[in-house]
Amino acid sequence: MRVWGVCVFLAACGMVSGCCTIRSWMECEPCAARQKANAAGTDTQRGLLAGDRAPDATLQAADGQEVQLADVYARGPVVLAFYRGGWCPYCANELKEWQDRLEELRDLGGELIAITPESPGFASQTAGKHGLGFTVLSDARGEAAARFDLGFTLDARTRERYRGLGIDLEQVNAQKNWDLVIPATYLIDEDGVIRYAYVNEDYTKRARPDEVLAALRRLE
Repeated sequence: MRVWGVCVFLAACGMVSGCCTIRSWMECEPCAARQKANAAGTDTQRGLLAGDRAPDATLQAADGQEVQLADVYARGPVVLAFYRGGWCPYCANELKEWQDRLEELRDLGGELIAITPESPGFASQTAGKHGLGFTVLSDARGEAAARFDLGFTLDARTRERYRGLGIDLEQVNAQKNWDLVIPATYLIDEDGVIRYAYVNEDYTKRARPDEVLAALRRLE
């Protein structure tokens, strides 16, 4: 997996201390070099694309029960939202935005599953804090991150900076490590085929629910 440093640290810096602005992050040369576009429409070096077959993976629910993604796909169209953790403000905003559109998604026959490297306990805390009415699962073994090609590891220097900001991923991640995922959104049909994909290495950008819902309507 890839080792990232400066960009992720800047995100933590802005989140915790307010010392960095979104504008400064986006103008940072290392960040700009790493930015990738919407996998639904342009090239990207990471993540599966529309048309690929979605892999199976074993995840854990808040109660510790195992959930197979293959079983989820079989129930019908599903939106998978990979997020870094409840500590990430961009992730929290994304989850809350999906909560606001949840009824619309379900009216179209879709299901939403959020996936995080955090432990089931912390995933459950995030769901409770934001009043989420959809399932939040822990990628407790890192299987989903690896098979969707979304995982990366923070370097040692960035780990120390995170700790200085009060963020210790070893305490919240299920694997007690410093792995994160590139935020990504997938729409997968009942045959397990990816019909929409958004993978962006710029962590400040997420798929628009309107785009995802439009793709879901096209499945009807």
